[in-house]
Amino acid sequence: MGAGITLGVTIVYGLIVAAIVAVMWAYATWLKRGMSPRTFTTAVAGDTIRRAFVDRIARASWKVVDDGNPLVVQSSLVTGIRQQLALRITTSEDGRQRVWFGPQRWVTSGGIPKKAHTLRLRMNAFEDAMRALDPSIDVQRGPLKGA
Repeated sequence: MGAGITLGVTIVYGLIVAAIVAVMWAYATWLKRGMSPRTFTTAVAGDTIRRAFVDRIARASWKVVDDGNPLVVQSSLVTGIRQQLALRITTSEDGRQRVWFGPQRWVTSGGIPKKAHTLRLRMNAFEDAMRALDPSIDVQRGPLKGA
């Protein structure tokens, strides 16, 4: 009887550990998807796109650290972890702007991105601002590289 109880307890503990690992994997996947790079094409002028990016992302201790192409916005070191978001704009032959934006620098711990919610919220704010300027944009998510 004792061996049966021990086996049962071992199976229960194994299932609990498997459930915890599954939840952590799902959470990390969700975080990475939220901060994955995004692309879209628009007729909005490049200067307007850049201004919207800075207005929506470079606030609350974030600042522009590179005003080129890509435009790079970075968090303050005061927050403990430095993060960067970048914006690249290319003009197609028809004059439309091809826009890529996404994280350029972030930190992971155990495969889970740290402060991913901050990146996701800032990226979503920029995406919403661009949708307000051009409701026809179709934002595509790309793979997160380096994670």
